[in-house]
Amino acid sequence: MKEIIFAYVAAINIAAAAVCVIDKRRAQTRGARRIREWLISFAGGSPFMFLTMNIVRHKTLKKSFVIGLPALMVFQLVLILWLTKLFAGHIMFQ
Repeated sequence: MKEIIFAYVAAINIAAAAVCVIDKRRAQTRGARRIREWLISFAGGSPFMFLTMNIVRHKTLKKSFVIGLPALMVFQLVLILWLTKLFAGHIMFQ
């Protein structure tokens, strides 16, 4: 089960980085259809989204991303720690 969780987290974060880069390119193209990046961030891609956002300088002036993504990461970390503690005795985490 740990392998499945790790694979999901890796895949969603790689996808988040790709989405960030793709949306950056679309933002530079006039009339291009944009991507809703918050959805993939809520699904667990917020760490790589935040990292990629700063690397490619995408949405770094938007307070909803500059403040929102770190806040979302903290919330997700607290949720993970809580779930780990909740299921610590379960065979899934042994």
